[in-house]
Amino acid sequence: MSKTADILCIGSVLWDMIARAPVALRLGSDSPGRIERIPGGVALNIAMTLARNGLTPALLTAVGRDQAGDELIAACETRGLITALVYRSDDLPTDQYMAIEAANGLRWMGT
Repeated sequence: MSKTADILCIGSVLWDMIARAPVALRLGSDSPGRIERIPGGVALNIAMTLARNGLTPALLTAVGRDQAGDELIAACETRGLITALVYRSDDLPTDQYMAIEAANGLRWMGT
């Protein structure tokens, strides 16, 4: 039996790639740190919050038909989100966002 959505979340669903260094960084710094890949994007962040609060959100977005997209869809479904309305593009890769964070704050971000 398929779930019925309580709410539709429209917008970005992507991978957040967050690099974190435990020390302050300057331009050109070379310091050890950790890189984490987590599901993100405005629509997905809202949907995950709604799911944690007992609702069943559906996502309306575009995700690539690639390995990153397959993994992202699986991560969404594991979190109880409905992905039946997600458009899977053959032409475009799954989107990602990258940020570098350090002890002195956000140092860089981009897509």
